[in-house]
Amino acid sequence: MSPKPAKLMVGLLSADPALFDAAEQALRPDCGPVDFRSEVFRWDMTRYYEREMGTRLLRQFMSFERLISPAALADLKQHT
Repeated sequence: MSPKPAKLMVGLLSADPALFDAAEQALRPDCGPVDFRSEVFRWDMTRYYEREMGTRLLRQFMSFERLISPAALADLKQHT
């Protein structure tokens, strides 16, 4: 039995909220249109990313309308 198509979701993390829109535009050709976008919220639950990305990080989640084959996940993950 083949795996069923999967819902693609991404978690975005940035100090610059304008980058969330830029990321959506960059992902759209491969992932399709967004069907859910969370609110942008402060991400201060860990200091793990501070060294690389600084402080005052923001987080947003989005999912895409088109379902994808789980076999495509590895390539798509490298792309993102």
